[in-house]
Amino acid sequence: AYTIYYGHQYFREYIQALFIRGTSYVDIYRDIEVEDGVRYRVLAGVYTTKRINTSRKRAIRRRVFKVLDKYNGRSNDEFLKAAIYGVIDAEIGSVARKIYPIRWVGIQKMKVVKL
Repeated sequence: AYTIYYGHQYFREYIQALFIRGTSYVDIYRDIEVEDGVRYRVLAGVYTTKRINTSRKRAIRRRVFKVLDKYNGRSNDEFLKAAIYGVIDAEIGSVARKIYPIRWVGIQKMKVVKL
């Protein structure tokens, strides 16, 4: 049996609990198109341990874009397994930690833009 994936997102309460005073949040939106022609819109979130300036936020975004762009053109199954099982989260975390200490990283929301 095949399952059609339409998207997922974290509960609003869980996301609200991640926001702590004195820390920063970097949101990353990116469209990824897999080889089957399916386009996904990915919202990744990076939460830092302390407040950071805009140049560091931009640097984190730039590096995360490179990580997400690696999945353009890959198979649908490969991309979904990496997104759901946390492989992409781990890659984003290892890249973002080189700029500033990270408290939490994850793909908060993902939806199908074009099927």
